[in-house]
Amino acid sequence: MAFIPTTTTTFTVTGTDLNGCTNTSTRTIVVNPIPSVGSNASANAVCSGGSVILTGTGAHSYTWSNGVSNGVAFIPTTTTTFTVTGTDLNGCTNT
Repeated sequence: MAFIPTTTTTFTVTGTDLNGCTNTSTRTIVVNPIPSVGSNASANAVCSGGSVILTGTGAHSYTWSNGVSNGVAFIPTTTTTFTVTGTDLNGCTNT
């Protein structure tokens, strides 16, 4: 049965064969925390034709909504809410 571990834990299983002989095995499951992702903007409002740079914080790499590239200037055409998802070196993500 599947389960979701919440902290790093070592699990032990004991098996018994038909002769009553036993053996054990252990497995440690490491639970990595999710990154605390944030964002910064070079401006919260711009005039039509003005550019903005959005940058993610708290992770290793970032994927922005609406095709925005992290740390690269772009010109928004309408008022929009942008969402960033950050991924850390363990592959854990947060938005």
